[in-house]
Amino acid sequence: MSAAPSPIRPGRSPVGVNPHTGEIPTPRYPNPRNFGPPKGVRQLDRYFWPKVDKNGSVPDNRPDLGPCHLWLGRVADGYGRYGRSPEVGAHIMAWTLVNGPVPTGMVLDHLCRVRRCVNPLHLEPVTNAENVQRGLAPSQVSKRSGQCKYGHRLTQGKNQLVCRPCANAHNRRYKERKRLERAS
Repeated sequence: MSAAPSPIRPGRSPVGVNPHTGEIPTPRYPNPRNFGPPKGVRQLDRYFWPKVDKNGSVPDNRPDLGPCHLWLGRVADGYGRYGRSPEVGAHIMAWTLVNGPVPTGMVLDHLCRVRRCVNPLHLEPVTNAENVQRGLAPSQVSKRSGQCKYGHRLTQGKNQLVCRPCANAHNRRYKERKRLERAS
């Protein structure tokens, strides 16, 4: 029976590992400067969190989440923005500072529906498709309710849900407009 091959090549060892015993030594007198997050993250913490109002209102749609933490810095399209080049979403920075990077292929969904909110408890990583489906866009609201904004029932078209009465009215207006253009 042979011993399993070592993942470490002979003569090499990872940093901090005793090459003879494979143990990681514990320092007798740990350096207090090495505890906590790395220096760059500490600086981000120092500049980021003072721009957050942690006494925001409780969202109407999800009072169980608690108060929103509202971004006080620059806002674009309703979302907080942080940094200079590159500028990132403040909610993404808050998530990264607390939980680490956003998983690959995922986006952050605001459970509270408040775009300026940077409370990591109000954010959830989801796929982009799920984020769009959860959204408040009129098309998504209609899709979830099964009705158009006028209360007509939606039916399945070729590759999307369609409101037949609204589509017929639109087609009538279009044909009338074209007929009047040809007549003049």
